[in-house]
Amino acid sequence: MKHVTIVVPAGNANLSSITGTFEILTTADAYWRRQGHPSRLQVCMAGAVPEVQLDAGFVTLKPLPLREIAQTDLLIIPSASYHATMLQENEELVRWIKAQYKGGAEVASMCTGAFLLAATGLLDGKTCSTHWNTAHEFRQLFPNVNLQLDKLITSERGIYTNGGGLLLFKFGAVSSRKTLRPANGDLLLENFSDRHRAQLPVALLYFSGAEKPRRRGSR
Repeated sequence: MKHVTIVVPAGNANLSSITGTFEILTTADAYWRRQGHPSRLQVCMAGAVPEVQLDAGFVTLKPLPLREIAQTDLLIIPSASYHATMLQENEELVRWIKAQYKGGAEVASMCTGAFLLAATGLLDGKTCSTHWNTAHEFRQLFPNVNLQLDKLITSERGIYTNGGGLLLFKFGAVSSRKTLRPANGDLLLENFSDRHRAQLPVALLYFSGAEKPRRRGSR
């Protein structure tokens, strides 16, 4: 069983990249179980603030407190609108993301979620992608990160970033074969609705083969 945590940052996060991620991962796991397999994913949302209001206040999310997640296998950072106080508002979350990675978790950022990931320092000296419209601000804030806007997805030492689009692949395939392929022959994109396919830029799934050894120790 793999534990996946979708972080909920303070500020104006993209609602669909949070709820869409949750839905597609839980839908994929439900499909996997219908094929007679045991569940492979436990998915939750966690944040440093007790609640976040999104979509002009029409939607309120109440994530689990970070302290309740002692250890996770994969962190997913959603897209969030960058503004001058974004990083300051999320200092606790940034520290927690870094600590989880040091403890063995892998981290994936979606689109402008790369700002929060870069704030941890974990991207220094690494290649990263994000939304093209925020490239100027990103380069000013994080000159030690190799920003490559032409890359749909980057993968380096258990850290994944993307600049938009849709990828569904078996976790570990990138690092072991440098290729992207579906997690299972039956688990293809047609099993998901158009809404799910459009909403999720990155999905890292754990549905077939031997489990990848968990990273341990600091990088």
